[in-house]
Amino acid sequence: MRSIFVIWLTLIGCLDLAQAGYSFSRSLTIDKTKVPNTDQTDFPVLVCFNGAAAPCNDGSLTIAALKTVGNGGSVTNSSGFDIVFASNPSCTSLLNWEMEFYSATTGEVDAWVKIPSVSTSVNTVFYMCYANAAISTFQGNVTGTWNSDYLMVAHYPNGTSLTVLDSTSNAFNGSVVGGVAAGAGQIDGAAVPNGTTGYIDSAGFSSATSNGTFEAWVNLTGLNGVIISSPGNSGPYMYVDTLGNIQCACAPLNNPAVSVSTVATTTWTQLVCTFSLVPAENKIYKDGAITTLSLPGGTGGMLNPMTGIRVGAWQNATLFTNGTIDEIRISGVVRSADWIATEYNNQFSPATFYTVGAQTQLGGGKLLLLGVG
Repeated sequence: MRSIFVIWLTLIGCLDLAQAGYSFSRSLTIDKTKVPNTDQTDFPVLVCFNGAAAPCNDGSLTIAALKTVGNGGSVTNSSGFDIVFASNPSCTSLLNWEMEFYSATTGEVDAWVKIPSVSTSVNTVFYMCYANAAISTFQGNVTGTWNSDYLMVAHYPNGTSLTVLDSTSNAFNGSVVGGVAAGAGQIDGAAVPNGTTGYIDSAGFSSATSNGTFEAWVNLTGLNGVIISSPGNSGPYMYVDTLGNIQCACAPLNNPAVSVSTVATTTWTQLVCTFSLVPAENKIYKDGAITTLSLPGGTGGMLNPMTGIRVGAWQNATLFTNGTIDEIRISGVVRSADWIATEYNNQFSPATFYTVGAQTQLGGGKLLLLGVG
């Protein structure tokens, strides 16, 4: 009778580990010191492993098991569908995530995982599970990764063939005008306008908000180019001028905010502009830090709603970007300095933003009869 009772307890104890069917689990622990001052809600965390270039090629971000079985790893699906993210170790409580890129041969993973709350006071832990032969479809939720504050998110993934889709539920997808190639980005792939005719046009974009945030990673080969503009109703823009200063403004004001801090060429740089009807909220950030302004800008934010978005050129198809553009994000809210700094910490150096736990073996879909007797 005792043996039967112990077997029953053992089965119950192992059930949570076995029921999701994944063979392995790892914890990902976000360093609270990389989340300055305030907790962040619905925060999309970049998770990347086995990358060929920065920021995902750090040795501590190498996990050979994320290759498929045929390539010496443990993942069973060639699209990486059996790599999942969850709030618990057995991955029965899945989070929302988008897999930007997966390589079966190298095990490269570039994923965005929405964490409901990232704490500034305690380390935040979530989990990655993998190796489940029963999985044949994507288990995440692309549009669910980006909450309603996001109006448009364009990753330009892959680096070989250019994709100009919007990951949000708004589906403000782009179209290529002139010459824009695919290239290597700060995170996976990127868009490379030719500097003379090329840009990406999301003509269907529309927003009635009076506040907003433009974000981009850029690696410029020349200056005097517009990164983002809104052609309709003389909307807002983000521009790097001939001196490398960052200019952000709404065209009706004709009075841009101009940064003292300049953008260097041939270097990946994160640029963020915030627009608001409250003058104090009109700010420019470079690499996660707010910049001093030589010109403080106009007296208000977007006087007209945004209609259309153009990436890589000015509203009248001039001032083309010379260089590479990655991770375009447009929000209908003014992002806080703490949010922007947390984003930069994560995207610039994932290896220091979170630590990865050792591989833990789960049930793999079978109940483990250990310690019976």
